[in-house]
Amino acid sequence: MNRPKSVKIGYKDYTVEEAPGPLMNNENLCYGYIDYTSGEIKIANGHSKDVDDNTFIHECIHGMGDVYDIGLSEAKVAKLAGAFQAFIKDNPEVFNEVSREDTCTKTVNTIIMHLRHDNSDNADKIRKIINSAGE
Repeated sequence: MNRPKSVKIGYKDYTVEEAPGPLMNNENLCYGYIDYTSGEIKIANGHSKDVDDNTFIHECIHGMGDVYDIGLSEAKVAKLAGAFQAFIKDNPEVFNEVSREDTCTKTVNTIIMHLRHDNSDNADKIRKIINSAGE
């Protein structure tokens, strides 16, 4: 999972930063925390990628609970974070949307790159077709 530098949760924008660990929140040692007032999510560094990913999801779920007034207990947030992390990890194609237009653009660019090095008559005809399409 690629952790962004910022996220939008409902109407709130949050910065996401790595912080020197360990982190304390209300006298509790924690892997991360979300500050609803300042709009910050802090993730303690020095842990495995799986722990960091789970912590990021965990804090985002807290943010969703705050914005949408869901009333989730800490235990439920922890369980949901684990469930969402597993779902995301096991089904990456769900979140990797590639549009048809992007695929076509990449294909055309690949063809053009190959045609630059091909001096045959067919390559010349294809170059003319591609060039006329842009007019």
